Amino acid sequence: MFRVPDVMPEAVTMDPEAVAYFLEDDLARWGDDGPVALAWRWVLTGEGPRPICGGTWPGGLPSRGEIDGESWIESGWGYLATYDEVRVARFTLWRLIAPLGEEVPSRFLKFASA
Repeated sequence: MFRVPDVMPEAVTMDPEAVAYFLEDDLARWGDDGPVALAWRWVLTGEGPRPICGGTWPGGLPSRGEIDGESWIESGWGYLATYDEVRVARFTLWRLIAPLGEEVPSRFLKFASA
């Protein structure tokens, strides 16, 4: 797997200690090879594939706009991941780039405390 980088990518607004906590919790809960794990890896390391649509990624850290766009794109997982896994991956993408103190959007309310 991967570890939390010493320096957070520019797009990430979450505190590094919170990143470490939620990353560990999410991997324990959702595994290290599905959309949730890929969302973490893509944002923190720039390694693909893209976590929701499954498209190839040329490498390099995604921008805030690319992360936000991926959180809205149609899922390419089909039957390989549950609806909940994809929704948590979308929430993870949003959570990593959300301005501090921003209210959780209604599309994520079920997973805000997941």
